[in-house]
Amino acid sequence: MFFKLCHAQRAALTVAGMGMSAVILIFVSTFFEFDWYSHRTGVDIIALAFLFIYLVIGTMVHYEVIVGIRKQSSHYLLPFIIVYAPTMGTEALFIVIHMLHIHSPTLDFAYREEANGLYIFFIVVLIITLIIQGAMLAAVCQCRYYLSCKEMHLAALKVAESSVCFFPFLLQIVRI
Repeated sequence: MFFKLCHAQRAALTVAGMGMSAVILIFVSTFFEFDWYSHRTGVDIIALAFLFIYLVIGTMVHYEVIVGIRKQSSHYLLPFIIVYAPTMGTEALFIVIHMLHIHSPTLDFAYREEANGLYIFFIVVLIITLIIQGAMLAAVCQCRYYLSCKEMHLAALKVAESSVCFFPFLLQIVRI
């Protein structure tokens, strides 16, 4: 049970759907909001290449969660964990950097009200994003734990059933 609200598989499936939707929404909005005509051709090509890399990696990571739940295999959920953990660490680093910009007088940002408002806005947005991604990571980690325990149980059940073939005098195996 994820936070005692729903099953871990359902929570991870919801997280994967929401994450994939967010990746596609961010890709489309960035693609249409980017000012393609005021940059040189090299900048346009690099921006477009990174946008498509973001789209492919983002959709594949979230799709792997869906495939892992469908196939009842925990190793499909590992790319999500590998991508989200450093992403959250980078966002936490950005929060610290923005806080240093607000509080450091040597960076000449400490006493500008317009700069402080912008940094505070980014800190709030990053904290909200970090909380949401932390809940997403917790849901997928809990689902991975459930699926790995289920795989171990099924493997132990196969071993027990095969040993009954060789030793029929053993007790009957109880399926849960």
